[in-house]
Amino acid sequence: MATSETTTRILFALVGALAAALVVVLVVLFTGGDDPTEPAAEPGVTEPAPAPSEEPDTSGDADLAAFVQLTVDNVADITKSDWDIDPGAEEADIGLGFCGQPLETGAVPVSQATHHLLVDGPGTLPRVTTLGTVFPNEAAAQEYMAARAASDSCGEWTNQDDVVLEVTEPPSTPTLVGCRCQEVQLHRVDAYLPGSDVHAQYTIVARQGRFVSMAFYTIDESVATSPDALQMVAELQDRLVERVNEIATTN
Repeated sequence: MATSETTTRILFALVGALAAALVVVLVVLFTGGDDPTEPAAEPGVTEPAPAPSEEPDTSGDADLAAFVQLTVDNVADITKSDWDIDPGAEEADIGLGFCGQPLETGAVPVSQATHHLLVDGPGTLPRVTTLGTVFPNEAAAQEYMAARAASDSCGEWTNQDDVVLEVTEPPSTPTLVGCRCQEVQLHRVDAYLPGSDVHAQYTIVARQGRFVSMAFYTIDESVATSPDALQMVAELQDRLVERVNEIATTN
């Protein structure tokens, strides 16, 4: 009799264990393994998707900077004469504003070249340096342009080579293309070199969106206000405006 009762108890225990195991299996199947003791999510409520990365894609900016820059052919087309690239010319520093003031640019790509009249050879005047750069976003480009414009406040300064420089802001009437969304700056810097030479450099900058194109036109100060020189400045302005507009509207 005792043996029969013991057997019965064992059978009941086995049945209970099997039932508990079955419940666990069913919970896993229907809940995907979630803990049934945790509160269930409210119906209709979904988890928010992860925010997209705010880092801009700048992988192609170096190529774009080259497109923003005016070419030697563009310069030649303005003057209807042959120009060449001077590979040994000193590069322009976009991180240095007027009055020797440093400008924040970040790690932006820069494409530039200096051009001289083919008949005169390298190192002669007139010369034109063209430059293109691309900022990571429009706000950064706007901040750069504002800082650059404000850096002319000293009016006159002496650079590291003891050359006295004087900056002025001539009147400017560039032809804006399409929308009035281009920003243009024009300055003239007169450099009083050792001896009696004075060079005048017109610095022209155009921006649309995050794209900035520049031209530095250097001539002898004695012809800086001649009709030909002023026409060259006006043509460079318009070409820069056209170029940034073309790039900004297609990229």
